[in-house]
Amino acid sequence: MESVMAGQHPVEIDTSRPHPARMYDWYLGGKDNDPADEAMGRQMPALDPRVPVMARVSRG
Repeated sequence: MESVMAGQHPVEIDTSRPHPARMYDWYLGGKDNDPADEAMGRQMPALDPRVPVMARVSRG
């Protein structure tokens, strides 16, 4: 996946590494995430079980 801003070179997005925004999307049941985001998202509750709940609550 590439993202290009006016006057800049394309930026390669590394979807093999989890990203907080895509993990957040996964917690909310979105479609804009990748397997690495889901894998890390599934591990996060072991560190803090509130993480998935906080993602949903933050949406209001």
